[in-house]
Amino acid sequence: MESLSSIVKNIKDKDFFCILTHNYPDGDAVGSAVGLCHALQKVGKHAKVNFGSEIPEKFKFLLDYIAQDDFIPQSYISVDLADIGLLHESVKGLSENIDFCIDHHKSNKNYANHTFVDATSAANCEIIFEMLGELGCDLDKELAECLYVGIATDTGGFMYSNVTARTHKIVSEILGTGIDSGKINEKLFILEPKKHFELVKTIYNNLKFYFDDKVAVTCITLSEMSKIGITDSELDGIASIPIKIEGVEIGITVREKPNGTCKVSVRTRSQIDADEFCKVFDGGGHERAGGFTVSGNAFDVVEKIKKTVSDFTGWYM
Repeated sequence: MESLSSIVKNIKDKDFFCILTHNYPDGDAVGSAVGLCHALQKVGKHAKVNFGSEIPEKFKFLLDYIAQDDFIPQSYISVDLADIGLLHESVKGLSENIDFCIDHHKSNKNYANHTFVDATSAANCEIIFEMLGELGCDLDKELAECLYVGIATDTGGFMYSNVTARTHKIVSEILGTGIDSGKINEKLFILEPKKHFELVKTIYNNLKFYFDDKVAVTCITLSEMSKIGITDSELDGIASIPIKIEGVEIGITVREKPNGTCKVSVRTRSQIDADEFCKVFDGGGHERAGGFTVSGNAFDVVEKIKKTVSDFTGWYM
């Protein structure tokens, strides 16, 4: 792995960039990608983002902060992407061309030609912030909003244990630009479309407890999503629901995908390393949050997960 200074030096020597991130992008993925694109454009580079799929509605306002630029990329940069297997199908063909990787997942597979990973960063946007000085890019309000979205969402509104003194120092500088954090927080954490509450109702109705109530598992099927009229890009935030329940040590959400697989999100408390648990299914993440994709319908996948929980923890039903 290279130093961040070395990565930035190599980036400064190039001019035409396409930025990639993981499928079903969360706030940190969108904030990192759009923020870096905005920064590169500010210092005179040609840059664009290819998400591969639609991003959640609540993050779309950030897209106004980058100019649409049509060119053939010479370099590809991935952000917040631990494994090329997490790319959207439409951009997986670009995976062999990734020159630079900027990431904060300790499970990073070191797939790029030049990689920087800082697993101590609460959000990947903290690393993007650290890049600005060496890029020669000032922190303007648009860039500050991108970085704030990434940090606020990946820390659960600054409630998760990944928050550090460094996190608050960075956010202090971000707020110093004059952004309206209250308005952004309302968009990120408070306001929801009506159908979101139908989704949440389904999530709670499907909630099951196992292992003396230490494990809470819920799922959302394709038929339920269709009935609600909700899409993948609108499922952001549901992964945190099971772990909010007092006494739960492992909270798991399972959502069916059209290709016969399920996306599984895992949230844990202090006893369980989510990253290590998800590695059993060739996934990964952080100590308290991880995920993986596995074949099967939601109900079959729940059974697989229950067995794995028993093997991983030594707990019994």
